[in-house]
This record gives sequence, C-alpha cells and structure tokens, in this order.
Amino acid sequence: VGAPKLWKRFADEFIRASPGNRVLDVGCGTADILGYLPAGVDYTGIDVSEAYIQAARKRWPGRGRFHCHRLGVDSSAPLTEADIVVAIGLWHHLDDHEITALMPSVIRVMKPGARLVSIDPCYVAGQSPVARFLISHDRGRNIRGEHELVSLFQPFFIEIKSSVLNGLIRIPYTNIILEGIR
Repeated sequence: VGAPKLWKRFADEFIRASPGNRVLDVGCGTADILGYLPAGVDYTGIDVSEAYIQAARKRWPGRGRFHCHRLGVDSSAPLTEADIVVAIGLWHHLDDHEITALMPSVIRVMKPGARLVSIDPCYVAGQSPVARFLISHDRGRNIRGEHELVSLFQPFFIEIKSSVLNGLIRIPYTNIILEGIR
C-alpha cells in the first residue's frame, strides 16, 4: 500500500487533517502516512509490533507519539480523544469478530463528530484478474467486498461513506476507503 501517490491522495482527499487535529493511527506500522500529514497535527500511532514502533520513533523523532499496544485489549494505552482515527491496511488482517470487538475501543477515543478513515484491499465485481490475484495472495487473510465492509461498520457510525479506487499504485490493485462519521 506504501506508494507515494497513494499516501498523498489518501492523506489529502480522505484524511483531510489540519494543524491541531488529533490523529490516532491504529496499526500504524512505521507511520509512513505521517510524512503526508501537515505539520502541527497531533499524531499518535499505535501498533502491536515493537519493531515497527521502534522504527517509527527513530524515523519521526518529535513528530508524534508511538505506543506498542493492542487497542481494546491493553487498557494502559495512553490515548487522548481523536478528531480522526486512521486505519491503513488493518481490516484485512482481522476477522469480523476481531473488528467488532475492537470497534468499542475505537469509538471510545473518538470525539463527537470525529471520523474514522481506513484503506484496505477489497474485492469488487469486474475487478482486474491481476488485481484479484494479487489481493488474494496478500498476507491478510480477511479481504472482503465493499458491501461486507460497509455492513460490518454500519452499526458503529452515524454515516458510512465508501470509495473503491483502482490504479493508485503501479500494479493493478483495488482499494476501498471507508469513512465513518461519529
């Protein structure tokens, strides 16, 4: 997912963070998206991988806070209310039950009116056979279609918007962007 064209478009068109916004990145990895967010964003990244968190701290000294925790399980995660919660390539690593169990913790850190913005691979009708092949061989084993993802998140948000995008990276690939408004 890490192509610069994708990160820039995702940050500019969908995250739409402004200086002063509190952004929580769930499953932040090495926090690649931080390079595309405006200066002055109050960024917190959380991931279960200590190696990723250490790499993010080294890469972005003074630009954000990074915590190795499993949201929803580890109640000691020092999180403040967020204006925007970001989840990049997370949902296809979790089954439906894991997502449903995680969402109350996500909702709890969202301010009223906050947004959850996520991007993941997805299956769609008429998808390029190459894109379908590549997505089906992703290490995430829970790739879903647009309707499945929207239905899964519907109970948690006032409004859900979805956008299916192709061609954001050089290889044929299909991504779904979800925006849940609290």
